[in-house]
This record gives sequence, C-alpha cells and structure tokens, in this order.
Amino acid sequence: MNHSYRRPVAVMSAMLAVAIATSPVWAETPAADKDFATKAAQAGIAEVAEARLALKNSTRPDIQNFARRMIADHSKAGDQLKTIASSQGLALPGDPSPEDQQAMKKLGALSGEDFDRAYIESQVSAHEAAVSLFKQESEQGKDAQFRSFASSTLPTLNDHYEMIKSLPVH
Repeated sequence: MNHSYRRPVAVMSAMLAVAIATSPVWAETPAADKDFATKAAQAGIAEVAEARLALKNSTRPDIQNFARRMIADHSKAGDQLKTIASSQGLALPGDPSPEDQQAMKKLGALSGEDFDRAYIESQVSAHEAAVSLFKQESEQGKDAQFRSFASSTLPTLNDHYEMIKSLPVH
C-alpha cells in the first residue's frame, strides 16, 4: 500500500492548524483593545446622535455643517470598527454610554443659543476624549487591526477637534 499521500496531507493539516490558530477569529483580543473598541463604538454613536440633534435644534449654518460632517465621518468610522470587531467575533454596543445618554437628554431639551453653546462645549470635550483614546490605542494597542484603525482615524478626529474649537460660542 502506497502511503506517499500522508506526508502532503500532514503538512497541509499542520499549515491549516497554524492558519486557524493565528487568524483574528480564533485569536484572543486583548482586554485593552476590546475596551477601546467598546468606548470608540459608544462615542461614535453618541457623536452621530448629537449631530442629529444639532441639525434639528440649531439654526446656525456653521454648526449644521459641522453636524453633517460628524454624521458622515463617525458613521464611516463606526462601520469600519464594526467590520474589525466582527472579524474577531466581538459584539459592539449599539447605544451610547449611559453618561452620553444623559448628556444627550439634557442637550435635546435646549434650543437656540443655549443649544448651540452646549453643543459646542460638548463636542470640544468629546473630541478631546476621543483624540486621547485613539492616540493611546494607536501607540499602545496590542491588536494590529484596532491599532491601525485608531491610527488612520486619528487625523480625522484631530480635524473635528480643530473645527469645533474654531466655532464661535455666542
């Protein structure tokens, strides 16, 4: 009986085992990277929700333009983050953090200049936190996909931060 087929099969089996063991689906995502993904997802959802409030509650064109940019950019980043998390078998939250939900409730009750002032202040604070979170992940993240996502998203977040700081608070 010819057993010459056993060697290639054994080699292929070993290669498949290595591929499965090292694939993101099977690898364990470090806790700090999971925490980053959760916080980034919640913050992005909050950004989009607050931007929708701004489109509804603000009459200032500069704030509405900023809000439209937030919806576009944070929706795109959220989709990218979901794709990475899904490839690793991670489920991300579908709602903002409880703190962001409370802040949105307060923001939603405002209108006119009161809304505009509170929205700008909220966005300055949110983008300071986001820049810090993404910078930390881009420098210290252990997972290559999340680290790369943070690095590639950071310039956009810095742009947002500069944009919101430049809006006048009346």
